[in-house]
Parts: sequence; structure tokens; C-alpha cells
Amino acid sequence: TKDEKMQKLNMENNVAIETIIKAKGIKNIYDKIIEKKKILVGHNCIIDFLYCTTHFMDELPNKYETFKTRICNYYGGIYDTKYLYLYSNKENANINDTSFHLEDLYKSLHEKYKDKITISIPEKEQFTNYLDSKEKEKEKFHQADYDAFVTGCAFIYMKEEYGEENI
Repeated sequence: TKDEKMQKLNMENNVAIETIIKAKGIKNIYDKIIEKKKILVGHNCIIDFLYCTTHFMDELPNKYETFKTRICNYYGGIYDTKYLYLYSNKENANINDTSFHLEDLYKSLHEKYKDKITISIPEKEQFTNYLDSKEKEKEKFHQADYDAFVTGCAFIYMKEEYGEENI
């Protein structure tokens, strides 16, 4: 019947749409971040934004200023902890110093603020091993999930260090 044909066509369309959505993968997450105007925090993340732009948005513009304006319009805010550190310490910053590297930056800020600021993760998230003592900490760095976690921690500590109004 005509109704059965329409139902079958609708079902086939729904399956096709689901297939397309699944094929988009990470692009779905990226689209939601932009749609919700989420604030992003990274460490030395300009290359990451270049990559995401070319893979998920469009071609890179010819001028840096155009690129900067475009990504600022995509998100609710972008914070780079390496830039924040270097800018806030510009009088004392030494390019040969490693204190702005994520691991060193996190460790120094964590040591300074661990008794003042408590960072916790709900147990249901199953990432509580991030909060373990220094056991195997060296092995955790340079893994995307742990680096993302300590970047967030460093950002929280930096808000205390430099004052939220200065961030």
C-alpha cells in the first residue's frame, strides 16, 4: 500500500541519517562545543585549533588576524595556560626556562595551591586515579586525557595565582 511504502521510505531515511551522524564521529562533539559556545582551555593549543579548523570547519584563512577572529566567534572563550603563564610573567619569562611546559607548570602550581584549592572528580567518572599521589605520575603525562585534566587544574590554580579578573 501507499502507507506501507511511505513507512518503509521513512525508515530507510532514518537509517541513512543515523549512518551519517555516526560517520561524523568527533565532528558531532566539535559541532556541539561551537553550538553551545563552550569555553575552551588548552596548553600551547594554537596548533590544535589550526588542526580542528582545517578538519572540522573550513579552510584556513590567509591571515592570522582573520583566523583569530573566526575562532573567537566559534567559542565562548579560549584560554591557553602557556600563554597566560608567559604573559603574566613577561618580566621574568626566560625562553630557555621549562617552567611554562605543562608538566612543570602544573607541578609548581599544584604544590603551591594543593592545600588551598581542592580539585575532586566524582567517583562515577572513573578517573579518580588522576588524583593519586605521585605514584607513576611521570607515566601519565603526555597522555591526552591526563594532560587535559592537569591543564584544567593549572587553569584553576592560575585563576588564584593571577586573579580571575586578570585572566
